[in-house]
Amino acid sequence: MTKRIVYLDTAADILGISREAVRKRIKRGTLEASKDAAGRWMVTVPDTGGDSGYGPVLPERDAVIQLLHDQIDQLKDERDLLRELLLRREERILQLEAPKKGPEPEKLPWWRKIFKT
Repeated sequence: MTKRIVYLDTAADILGISREAVRKRIKRGTLEASKDAAGRWMVTVPDTGGDSGYGPVLPERDAVIQLLHDQIDQLKDERDLLRELLLRREERILQLEAPKKGPEPEKLPWWRKIFKT
C-alpha cells in the first residue's frame, strides 16, 4: 500500500476522524507525522488509490476501536478535571470547618468584654 503526506486537516478528512483524533494518534505514535517549516503538521496516511473523494481508509472495526480510544481519552481528561475540582472543594470545606482560634467576641461573658482579662 502506498502512502502520501498531507496536512492535518486533509488527514482527518481522509481517515474520517476529527482533527483532535488525528492529533491524539500522532501523540500516541499510531500515525506518522512531522511539522513543516511553518510549524504545520504533515501526516503520512495510506493512499486511497484515487482522487474520487475521501472516505474512511480503516476497516470499520478499527475505526470503532479508534473512536472508543478517543472517547476514553476524553473521559480521562474530564475525570482529571473533576478530581481537581473535588480536591479544591474539599480544601475549601476543610478551611470553613476548621476550628477558629480563640472564642468569638460575642461568646465571651459580658464582664470579659468590659475588662478584657
